[in-house]
Amino acid sequence: MNNQVRPAGPPPARFRGAAAPAHETPVDDASGLSLFEDPIDPERGAISSLAFGAVLLKRKLSIVWFPEGGLSRTGELQPFKPGIGIVLARFPVPVVPVFIAGTHEALPVGAVLPRLRKVRVTFGKPLDPRELERAGKGKEAHERIVNALRVHIAELGSIALHHG
Repeated sequence: MNNQVRPAGPPPARFRGAAAPAHETPVDDASGLSLFEDPIDPERGAISSLAFGAVLLKRKLSIVWFPEGGLSRTGELQPFKPGIGIVLARFPVPVVPVFIAGTHEALPVGAVLPRLRKVRVTFGKPLDPRELERAGKGKEAHERIVNALRVHIAELGSIALHHG
């Protein structure tokens, strides 16, 4: 699955990277859609991504975050990386969970070009990270946030797959 979590705010732009601003993107691709080039320093990946997300939230900008940290080789929802939990523990802004179904079929592992397949995007209701922290399991606040958020996204996936 290709799932994202998006703090509530302006609609997102397409981007490359783990975290990117949801608007004001500096580059346009050939289709005319905004494209944000990867802001993540490959040498410092996770730290750079967390810092970038924090800066954007401090500026009151919306971001798009893919908490799995990469594409699923099986199409199944993967464990979430701790980054989104760390950022949300520090900046408890409302977060909109999103489940994207069909991307594995549209672009299977090893494929260079996408296939024409149905992709369904399901948006959940905005969630308060403090509520996620109270509801989730784990030792640290960021672990509880990430685990509760993953439960919400898995529930969205279940709804999407049964109604698709």
